[in-house]
Amino acid sequence: MKIDIWSDFVCPFCYIGKKVFETAVKKFDYANSIKINYKSFQLDSRSKRDRGFDVVQDLADNYKIGREQAQKMIEQAVTLAEAVGLVYDYKNMIPANTFDAHRLNYYAKEVQKDKEITERLLHAHFAEGLDIDDHSVLSQIAKEAGLDKEKTLLMLQSDQYSAEVEKDQKTAQELKIEVVPTYIFNDKYRISGAQSLDDFLNMLNKAKNP
Repeated sequence: MKIDIWSDFVCPFCYIGKKVFETAVKKFDYANSIKINYKSFQLDSRSKRDRGFDVVQDLADNYKIGREQAQKMIEQAVTLAEAVGLVYDYKNMIPANTFDAHRLNYYAKEVQKDKEITERLLHAHFAEGLDIDDHSVLSQIAKEAGLDKEKTLLMLQSDQYSAEVEKDQKTAQELKIEVVPTYIFNDKYRISGAQSLDDFLNMLNKAKNP
């Protein structure tokens, strides 16, 4: 079973969804038959110089909503994160352009380290207050995941894997994916946004028996 997951490293519901989805896979009888492909998606492509360090206002600007509504979204995400054992430290969180983080994930795929990189990037952003738009931070994350730090830095300073990230984003547009996380099972079944454990298990069984 092929599962394509469009996700972004600064999307709070993507990290929560990842935890719930992983639990569902562990409970699924045919887990060994699943091949998961993470696809690049940028919720906000603004550069660092075009944005501030106030996460609430940054969220409000991105979604074109009021500051009060953005604050409520954050509080909801924190509550949901706690329910699945995650810590979201919004006071120290740094807004980031994730294009290079997505390139790093493609680089990690070459040596089957993308699973480790994905988890480290999400944790770095949401729990550690690290700037995942910073090459020194990204290269250190790569080192912790078992990649060569200097080679990673050289890759980040180039345009390597940019085409792959751009292709994912173009495909997302073609598929009319506007919300992340979005999960597509066997190129046929789709669910998006925050999902429960039962939602995932139902979809896994549906995709197994089309």
